[in-house]
Amino acid sequence: MARGHSVRTVLLIFATVLTGWTQAQFSGRVTNSITGLPVAKATVRLAPVAGRAGYVRTSGAAGEFRFEGISPGDYRLGMERRGFSPVVHSAGKGVPGGSVIHLTAGQNLADLDLLATPLPIVTGTVTEGPGEGEPVPRAIIEILAQRWSIAGRWYEEIDTAANDQGQFRAPELEPGRYYFYARRPDEGPLTEVVKDASGKGEVCLAGVYYPNAPSIEGASAVEVRAGQEVTGIGLRLAWSPCFHARGRTTGPDVEEVQMIRRRQDTPLPWESREADRATDGTFDIPGVVAGDYLVSAIGHRGPKGPAQEVTVESRDLEGLAVSGENVSFNARVQVEGDGAPPLSSVYLLLETVTGPGNARFTTVPVQPDGTARLGRITPARYTLAAGSSQGGVYVKSVKAGPEEWPSPVLDFRGGSPPELEIVVGLGTGQVQGTVQWPDPSEGAVPVAAGDAMRAVLVPQESRAGIRGAWFAELDQNGAFTFSEIPPGKYFVFAAANLEEALWMNREFIGLVQGSGAPVDLPEKGNVQVEAPVLPAAVAQRAMESIR
Repeated sequence: MARGHSVRTVLLIFATVLTGWTQAQFSGRVTNSITGLPVAKATVRLAPVAGRAGYVRTSGAAGEFRFEGISPGDYRLGMERRGFSPVVHSAGKGVPGGSVIHLTAGQNLADLDLLATPLPIVTGTVTEGPGEGEPVPRAIIEILAQRWSIAGRWYEEIDTAANDQGQFRAPELEPGRYYFYARRPDEGPLTEVVKDASGKGEVCLAGVYYPNAPSIEGASAVEVRAGQEVTGIGLRLAWSPCFHARGRTTGPDVEEVQMIRRRQDTPLPWESREADRATDGTFDIPGVVAGDYLVSAIGHRGPKGPAQEVTVESRDLEGLAVSGENVSFNARVQVEGDGAPPLSSVYLLLETVTGPGNARFTTVPVQPDGTARLGRITPARYTLAAGSSQGGVYVKSVKAGPEEWPSPVLDFRGGSPPELEIVVGLGTGQVQGTVQWPDPSEGAVPVAAGDAMRAVLVPQESRAGIRGAWFAELDQNGAFTFSEIPPGKYFVFAAANLEEALWMNREFIGLVQGSGAPVDLPEKGNVQVEAPVLPAAVAQRAMESIR
């Protein structure tokens, strides 16, 4: 009996030691990136990159946390704490912003500092009338950020705020530059269009951009930094002349007509007016202030037919003809290369270029005879990519008739495009590498400790069928991998705190390409590269020159 007990004890000890050899440990502490003070009661998460269950711990009074018994693998690191950004940066191990942790069997990754960024707070007021004006109860505040896409700049709605006293508070913004737009409430007497007292026409409470500009061209951005409290954002709504837009719409299933303010050809959806389509097809949109607009027919699934550019000046807009007919997409596809997959396994992917946050995706399957057709697609701008259930394919060329399509953007806003000839190639590859850290003896590190660093791959020249950029996270050793990359010439960067959409802007790429590492990837190639760190000052100068 004693012998059996001894054997079981030895086996238990052996199993415990073996478990320690096959599992990993991870510990560190959470600190405020501004003050350096510990952050207690923060929820720290290790989320597996490839499935399985994750791990959660709560930081102690000194910000400390410890994970034990972790299965080896790759994990994304996250942190949650009220008043702090959910994006956590690691300052330890010489890898700023290494958000993917690679843990091996028996590894003990200790003393990793996680820098939690305190969120800024922005407050302000909305009034109407002359002088200081009266507060506007339940005024709507749209908080906007300028973004970029492969087709140029656009604006994204980040948040909305309102209260009963005409005051607003935006406490959950990430550090950055923002525009503030105020508009009349969604209900109540201030929403109404009224007759001007002089009898000259109708007036309504028009929206305004900070600092009290009637259009976004006159708006000023407010820069908010981590942990900063910005006060005194004052917006004054004014009663302004407004007009009607009237006309008739055609097409099936049209429910209403919408007018959206535009900056050149970029829609500003927070400045919109709409009206139902009458049974005879007519519409009458009231309360439209002077400006440039896009007019579209709307069905229960969204926009239908091409958007029409119009300008409202000093009188009602009459006789608009708005089409609710969508366009068709037609292409012929062939696959080049040895071991080509069957055409029925290939598909085309169309993505709108209004920006990653608002992008819509449409998948067009390729038929066995090589045709790819979609009878009803929203007239818009798209980028094109190819995929296959077997992987490894990319768009090699796009032609409209005998000519190469000249742009990475397919513009279908003017109606049905011509039939496209698309050649799909085989042999995507990989780009792997590590960050090339600057020598500290030669000067200051070009990014702040704890900044969110990522690797970025961009084509040296853009063309139809090639994405604008690829992104890869760094592990704690500063290593990265880009997979399923079409053959071609690229630049590789390591960059901090830059939004993805900025890398779609070719003007920006032209200004910073000298800070990237050139790469020439052959078919089915695997290229190793050292990615230099893009200095924050270089990125900032480039952004300022294209704003």
